[in-house]
Amino acid sequence: MASTLTAAQLAKLAKLSHLKSLAARTKVVTDDLQSQITGLGSDAIKTVKVNGTALTATNNAVDVLVAVEKKTTANSGYAASYTIKANGVALSPDIDIPKDFLVKSATLETCATADTPLTGLAVGDPYLDFVINTAADGDGSTETDDHIYINVKTLVDTYTNGNGLNLSSGEFSVKIDSSNANGLSVGSGGVALAVATDSVPGAMSAADHAQFTADSTKLSGISTQANKTTVTTEGAGTIEIDGTSKTIVEIAADADVATMLDEELPAPSSGE
Repeated sequence: MASTLTAAQLAKLAKLSHLKSLAARTKVVTDDLQSQITGLGSDAIKTVKVNGTALTATNNAVDVLVAVEKKTTANSGYAASYTIKANGVALSPDIDIPKDFLVKSATLETCATADTPLTGLAVGDPYLDFVINTAADGDGSTETDDHIYINVKTLVDTYTNGNGLNLSSGEFSVKIDSSNANGLSVGSGGVALAVATDSVPGAMSAADHAQFTADSTKLSGISTQANKTTVTTEGAGTIEIDGTSKTIVEIAADADVATMLDEELPAPSSGE
């Protein structure tokens, strides 16, 4: 605090009573400081150390510099290792990052020997081979490859082609008997039936359909058993035509014809 006294005031001499008052005030301050220092006891910080190494104070301050450094070569069995340092002094232990013990590869294989490498596999069956990188003894220092096999045959449905179907490269298609197709064909649009011509069989043409309709109408107009004729008696009698009885004339017998001829045409003489 800057003095507000003048130079003339500062030139005056002090009495002993003045010095005693100063000493009393100074003692109050020092007693308070001593009390605070005594209260710290064993918890008072006198030196700052990092891993046993004392740090030097600069401008009444101790600067603790902490850094995390990745080691050029990882500790054995680990993917990476990091060292924590304070003011250049390494702290222990290191931070070790374990290796990623997961799937290294996966391939689709075909069984060459029955029940190998998986029980239940038949020759030709497909299976998946997963290669897993694991720690053999659990401490991360020794590695080995384990295999997991999965039978995928049970995951796949097998289809076969039936009558009229063709199966090739996983694709079904309709088969057409080319020797007796009669205009039938199949394409991306589906199954089609071509219109018949004079030389190629196929679907009924419009003209043929009209003629078929006319013939069908005509046939529908003919009554049942229209061409049936029934003779009820021999000789004179009736005949049934289209369900209706008609009277018929009796046909003369051979003897009656001979008698009639004898009456009308006498037998010729012998020439006498």
